[in-house]
Amino acid sequence: MNRSVPVVRIAALVVIMITAAMVYVRHQNQILLNACANGIDDPEAALVACTEAQSAMVVPIPQHVSLIHRHRMRAYMLLGDAEGVLREVDLAIAADPTSEVPWQWKAWYFARAENYQAAMVAIEAALKIAPENDYSIQMKRKLLLAMGSVDEVNG
Repeated sequence: MNRSVPVVRIAALVVIMITAAMVYVRHQNQILLNACANGIDDPEAALVACTEAQSAMVVPIPQHVSLIHRHRMRAYMLLGDAEGVLREVDLAIAADPTSEVPWQWKAWYFARAENYQAAMVAIEAALKIAPENDYSIQMKRKLLLAMGSVDEVNG
């Protein structure tokens, strides 16, 4: 019986240490993500910060990796690099395939480029993941209007 008490204490200590490590890793990732996100004034610096953020992550969390790719996407948009934009949004989707957000970004990009068919494909993918998402529903309505599909919007 005496032997089980130290085992329980050791197990509890291990659980506490693992939990603390996870909190620390998430905090460090958030610091790196913030540096990556602050590049609207200098997209080149944002690309460097995002690369550093991703390579410095101890434990890559899919949502964080996807967010880094979306920040890179935004930087490439500011630089006018369509190839970079599409590469990064596809990497964001691959990093977190259960999230509708990268698909929404892809739809938004295509809508801005007036490629409404591609935007519709992307927003439909977002709606498949999260059918009740208000942003995706509104984006689809706007796309249908832009494409002249008033009957589908009203129907």
